[in-house]
Amino acid sequence: DDVNYSTINRRESRGHGFGNCYHSMACYLLFLSLIVCHSTNGSSNSRIVTAFTTVSFSSFRHFQQEPKLNKLSPAAFIFTPSSLLADTSSLSGNSRFLKSRTTTLIALAADDNDNNKNNDPNVTNLKSLKSLASSCGDDIRGIVPFDSYVCEKKDQMMQKKKDKEQKPILNPLLPDSAEIIGAAFRKWLLLEESVKCKEQEEEDDGCIAVGYDPRLSSPSIAASFRKGSKGLDAGLATTPAMLEWLLRGKENKVSSSSTTERRLGAVMVTASHLPWQWNGLKLFSAALGRGLNKREVAKVMEIAVQMGNDHIAAGNAGGDDILKPAALTNESDVIENFMQPYIEKLQQTIIREASSSSKKSYAPTNEPQQQQPLKGMVICVNAGNGGGGFFATKVLEPLGAECKQSSLHLTPDGTFPNHPSNPEDEDHVEATIRAMMEYHSSNKVVASVVDVGVMLDTDVDRCGLVDGTTISSSSRPEPVNKNRLVALCAKVALEQSTVTGKDMTGTVVTDSVTSSGVTKYIRHELNGVHDRYKMGYRNVIDRAASNTDAVLAIETSGHSAWRDNSFVDDGCYTAAKLLGRLARERRKKKPYQGEPKKIAGLLDLLAGKLDEPKESIKVRMTVNGGLPDVPDAFQRLQETLRQCCVDNDTHWNMERINHDGLRCAVTLPTNIIDDVNSAADKEAWLIVRSSLHEPVVSIQTESNSLGGTSYICSNMLQTMINLDHKHKNKTSKADVNCDSEYSGLGIDIGSLQNAAAATPPKRIA
Repeated sequence: DDVNYSTINRRESRGHGFGNCYHSMACYLLFLSLIVCHSTNGSSNSRIVTAFTTVSFSSFRHFQQEPKLNKLSPAAFIFTPSSLLADTSSLSGNSRFLKSRTTTLIALAADDNDNNKNNDPNVTNLKSLKSLASSCGDDIRGIVPFDSYVCEKKDQMMQKKKDKEQKPILNPLLPDSAEIIGAAFRKWLLLEESVKCKEQEEEDDGCIAVGYDPRLSSPSIAASFRKGSKGLDAGLATTPAMLEWLLRGKENKVSSSSTTERRLGAVMVTASHLPWQWNGLKLFSAALGRGLNKREVAKVMEIAVQMGNDHIAAGNAGGDDILKPAALTNESDVIENFMQPYIEKLQQTIIREASSSSKKSYAPTNEPQQQQPLKGMVICVNAGNGGGGFFATKVLEPLGAECKQSSLHLTPDGTFPNHPSNPEDEDHVEATIRAMMEYHSSNKVVASVVDVGVMLDTDVDRCGLVDGTTISSSSRPEPVNKNRLVALCAKVALEQSTVTGKDMTGTVVTDSVTSSGVTKYIRHELNGVHDRYKMGYRNVIDRAASNTDAVLAIETSGHSAWRDNSFVDDGCYTAAKLLGRLARERRKKKPYQGEPKKIAGLLDLLAGKLDEPKESIKVRMTVNGGLPDVPDAFQRLQETLRQCCVDNDTHWNMERINHDGLRCAVTLPTNIIDDVNSAADKEAWLIVRSSLHEPVVSIQTESNSLGGTSYICSNMLQTMINLDHKHKNKTSKADVNCDSEYSGLGIDIGSLQNAAAATPPKRIA
């Protein structure tokens, strides 16, 4: 019935949008039953319809758990008009419900949509779990609904929001869902450990630490996760500290009322740099000695969804709750001084790196210079109101650094009132530089500068730095992030590394968007190997951990993991290594006789050997059809790049190995670029990629000459338009050139048009 079907569509459009899929699936099953019953007769009719009924019942029980269909009867779900049944008397009693009418299904579904308002919390939980399972990656992330937790500041934030309308949340993370995920995580850990140990462990054996970031919803999510997992409260913590706790094993006993001291797993409740409404779960396994990867997280969520299904089934049957989460933890089940061992390790890292010795022992010494290796240094820490404020007050200041006057946003605040807690964010970088310049302006009498700026993200697994010593020459502190950070970390990692039996110092694994200058620096200046791999910190870390020659895994985003730190992804550890190395450089660098001593800065460690592009831009283009259309849009973007290589012959050369997207080296033509003085000035490159989590495809490009990126973007834009005409057999290009939407696949090319027209594009360090 087309009229009634459209009615269902219209009503469902007010909900979460999945109702049409369920209705279509129901109609599909009904249509199959029509075919079966109409094309058979006699005894075979009974057998086939009965078999089909069995399968349909199984599907029906699954769909009945959905809020839009959970009141439908089997008779309404599967039907066959009696006029099509040649011999109804041959049907078994269990199959006679197939005689229900179409209008019954339509009416019941419509009534169910209007009357059932998702009041069943178990069904809501299951929906949340399924949504989180479908979107999870190396961690689990979702938006926490405002009405699912209690917090005073939450109401204040709601009043500040201009748009008070409550929009549907596609991937909600509910506290009750976190409880089920906690139970699923414990079950997965025990299964994983039993496989590795070749024996089954007791179900309640082993403890799980639960830490959280300052977000408003984090205490509630953490408490629910502890309830499901029989977890211990680690309090306000950081992501690297959670894994450190597991790696220390029984070196430090768990101080709580728990009867067991065996460390089984850990979880960090955080959504990293995402806005305050978001939250998430990062899971760690003691048996694996690392964080869970995408496949392992998916398995945990599969168990959680099954638990949610079983929970509903037990409730519908009137039985006991089969979830049976672990017993509620006591108030005393708190890990006391959870962060202290981690803080002490960071201090010893700075002391070790500042020493002229390359020994890796963490044992403290009594030498004053080593006890306070940062004495005389002014360091500005911008924690962005995340969890990293302790780095200034508890790590750096006890080692002699001056942090109080220049640091900012050290107090944890889950609303992130000043700027995103993200060292990649321009506001975070600018706020740090501004604080460093204000300190310099207010201390001109003593010519003081802030030596280093340290920027941390919410859960402290990423960092960015700023060199404050450049303020005298450039009147502005210089960011040390992205390519500069990769090169600086590579220097520190490789300068004391050697690979036995090989003429190399080691391998540095990075993401796919590092500059070609980084490759040259690692190869020619450090005698190392640059392994340019995929985007995603878990990809890079796992790649390095599997390579015995690898000493460092690092992304341009600031994620970094060192072999001498068991490849723990830790922004504070990276900052500690570089600050200690800078302190050592300052002690050993002596001025020439009669010359003033130059204060060494972070960039001085690179000694000007890193070739940096004059232009660097990233063009993000929205795919208007959403995530489902991203693969097709990316395929067309790759086709565009390949065609550019054909059209430009030897000037555009595709990289031989592409782990992530497509990367191409470009030789800029001299008749296009004005300032080409050498062969190196002609060098440029671009990479095309697609996003896994956003409906976006992108072009990232760098050029050693001004105007190079606009030349590359112009070529890509024109080739894209030409291919669009070719696919659509158009004769006129005017309508496409004037439209910011790439009509081939609904790609918004406005940003690409702007990049192509820019002269020159803005340089991004």
